[in-house]
Amino acid sequence: MSKQWNSASQAGSAFEVMVFPGAHNLPLWWMEANLFSDNLIKIIPTTSRDEQIASLSDGRVDFIFTAPDNLLSPDAREFCPLVVGSIGQLSLVATPQVSSLRRLAVDNPRSGYAGLAYEGMTKVGYLDKDYDIYPVGGTLQRYRAMANGDATLGLLHSPFTELAERAGWSVVHIVEETYPSLVVACRQTDLGTDRVVQFVNAYKLALHALSNNPPLTHLRNLFASHLKDLEEDIRELILQKTLASYQELRPDVADDLLQNLQLRREQTRWPICAVVNKGPGE
Repeated sequence: MSKQWNSASQAGSAFEVMVFPGAHNLPLWWMEANLFSDNLIKIIPTTSRDEQIASLSDGRVDFIFTAPDNLLSPDAREFCPLVVGSIGQLSLVATPQVSSLRRLAVDNPRSGYAGLAYEGMTKVGYLDKDYDIYPVGGTLQRYRAMANGDATLGLLHSPFTELAERAGWSVVHIVEETYPSLVVACRQTDLGTDRVVQFVNAYKLALHALSNNPPLTHLRNLFASHLKDLEEDIRELILQKTLASYQELRPDVADDLLQNLQLRREQTRWPICAVVNKGPGE
């Protein structure tokens, strides 16, 4: 495939995109390899929701890939959801130490992902009095908190779920979720510009390519480059799960996405649990 934009003069300055780490960034890696020449897309990792919001507000980045619920906060009211993505399967995972300490790692006690974790805790039989809440940040921070023994339960996605299972942790609940787990957002003032339209079209093209029998050798090479610390068999498992998550994905953002998410938040049963060692949130 010939690259659509071969120089910054065709797309303007480089697209700067801030993301959380994980295999869900495969469409961006595919765009980087197949659509853009070198340095025309800059993928900036973060572990902080607050850094994402501040960076987009200040114009340091053009787009953020974030949890849809993050756009409901007052500091994100000037942002606009553009296209839906997927972080893949979400799983509530427990370490072997859960029998002696029931502490749930969350990004923020009132986030959408935390709400999903609370629902999972209820479905596996935990009452509010049975556990406390440990807010530490994004998925990487939740995984590290569990690995360090500071928490014993957490909502994870690839590649962290596979690493957890390799370490002997248990998946106790799989989230069956219908609303989007990832959204691409820009500033409202940029909505409709050629630059934003270009990027959205490129991302949709990547999703289409990845959901229609893509060449696996090429994708394995992308995974090996971006997930180099993982063993080959784990990378292969994650790749298959990641591709499966795109099969039913509808990337166009519904007009009522944020309204539906707000309604869901209002209907969520927020547990009454102790919060320990409050962290920065995602």
